[in-house]
Amino acid sequence: MMRQVGLGWAIRGSLVAGVMVGGVLTGGPAGAQQPLSLVPADQGGGTVAAPVSAPAPTPTPTPTPTPAPVPAPAATPALTPPPSAPAPEGNRASLFEVKDLRPLTIDGKGLIEPGLAGMPGDIWSDGTPTSRRFAERLIAAQMAQQVPALSDLQRRMLVLNSEPPAQGGGSAAGGKDGSFLEARIRQLLLLGNTEEVRALVDLVPAQSRSEVMILSQVNSLLINGDSESACAIVRQQLEQAASTPWQKAMVYCEYLAGHGDGAAMQTGLLRDQGEVESDPLFFWVAESLSGLQVLPLESLKDPTPLAAVMLRSSGKPLPTGVLVSPPAWLARTLALSGQGAATSKIDPLMRAVAGEQAFLRAALSREALTGLYDKAALAGKLSASPLETLAADPSAAATAALWVRAKAQGSVPDQAQVVAKAWEQANSRAMPLLAASLYGPMVQTMPVTPDLGWFAGTAARILLASGAAEQARPWLKLAQSQSNGAQTALLDRLAFNGFSSGLSVDALAAWRKAQAGKSEDIARREQRLLTLLQAVGDRLDPGLWADLWATSARDAGQTPSASRWQALIRAAGQKHVGETIGLVMLVADGQPVAALSDGALSLMIDSLRQVGLTADARALAVQAAIASGL
Repeated sequence: MMRQVGLGWAIRGSLVAGVMVGGVLTGGPAGAQQPLSLVPADQGGGTVAAPVSAPAPTPTPTPTPTPAPVPAPAATPALTPPPSAPAPEGNRASLFEVKDLRPLTIDGKGLIEPGLAGMPGDIWSDGTPTSRRFAERLIAAQMAQQVPALSDLQRRMLVLNSEPPAQGGGSAAGGKDGSFLEARIRQLLLLGNTEEVRALVDLVPAQSRSEVMILSQVNSLLINGDSESACAIVRQQLEQAASTPWQKAMVYCEYLAGHGDGAAMQTGLLRDQGEVESDPLFFWVAESLSGLQVLPLESLKDPTPLAAVMLRSSGKPLPTGVLVSPPAWLARTLALSGQGAATSKIDPLMRAVAGEQAFLRAALSREALTGLYDKAALAGKLSASPLETLAADPSAAATAALWVRAKAQGSVPDQAQVVAKAWEQANSRAMPLLAASLYGPMVQTMPVTPDLGWFAGTAARILLASGAAEQARPWLKLAQSQSNGAQTALLDRLAFNGFSSGLSVDALAAWRKAQAGKSEDIARREQRLLTLLQAVGDRLDPGLWADLWATSARDAGQTPSASRWQALIRAAGQKHVGETIGLVMLVADGQPVAALSDGALSLMIDSLRQVGLTADARALAVQAAIASGL
């Protein structure tokens, strides 16, 4: 189960390479016989009739035409399935089927096929179709999540190659082609998924790209620090239409090219056009880049990617509070060191803090974050501090120092000691899921040996939370052989669907006993555990809940508004996959999973199961359990 989710979580690093050949990836299990299409996948068509056999006096075998060769990509796409085995000639008739071919529009383009995404291809059109307007409003309401299982699911929905939602309540024909793709691209940029933005725009023929698409592509390049490519597009667009967005971008490009007078002149023209009130931050940064004295910047109010990139280049200090839950794209912008004037203008520790915020919201890779930790630790003063001191220090500087210390260990027991302290420190910062993603690959290299029994529970939690469920199994087994093994027994049940028999009173009592000495409210933790077990399908005896009736009837966690709660119940009940995924994200509201109420988590997990996303539901339940300290 968890392997399926792990595949989706690994998509980010490799899916972009797989689409640069200009086509859309194709899915399907290896060795399976797929129906042969009689028209190219990107062209429209009507009804394809199955071939009708007619007797012939002397049947002559006809060789199968060989398709024209397609240039191979630079690297083999990780998401491209292996080619299907050739079908026996005597059984070729079974490869044809009668079906209606719907016209493929720009709006349906994506980076991953439904089979590889673990979703149906009609997530917006199954049953009663979702209207285009409703789907676009739902996409626009998406926010960056702080739970890997949710971030992964959200991204797969946004980059899926699938049938787009219909215009109004009827046919998709007759509407503006590209509006739904625009909505997806815009939101991916706000989520900090810049590589996906660029790859999706690349799928659209140049003559069909809207200004929204091209602007998103330029912003993604600027955020990533590729100012040269971004400015080449800006200059090209200015030649075609000198609209305000391109004029603003040109100010930055002129500055980077060393043309200060040209940048100042362009800024003056924009000021004369009355643009100051609509985007004051842009003019503040533009004047800073020009060397003018400006008042200190107290806050980043309504920043745009362009203004944030210019601020990064200016070297001006960031306003207080910028790195407290910043938008995902802004956290990525501040974390990344761009080219030219943008290089290393922000303090290494500030960049590491921004990197953590971006990483938590799936807007930065693990490799980028660890690189920031390396630089922050080098610039900091905690590298030689005792492990106990670092574990008790809830700062990003201590996290960076622990990471560097763990990498430097020469033996597995010593490395395990550091990782255990790093896990302890991450929980004190309420960032266990960040630590799991950070240390998961390291723990995977450790052998499971009896002398590491003390570390087994921590190792199992790190691996489960990072999506490496199969690698967690032997650690769970080792943990359960220890004196406190009951602590992980029910986590094992949750992660691996161990519901062959009902949860016994004795097993729950043993779990309670193992919690002795913990400072947290045991009753609160027990209610969270039972909620998650029942949500993933464990049929619990109602009597198991009875001992909790004496506790408070209230749940301090965040509960969604009725507008989101009721909409999700309706979407899941009608098996609308796209709507269900989008509304699950609205219920989560971008909050840490431990901050959500039991009712909210139960609704989200159960809704995903109703529409067939059982692996995603279980991944969410496991990460919620570990983030809650179970």
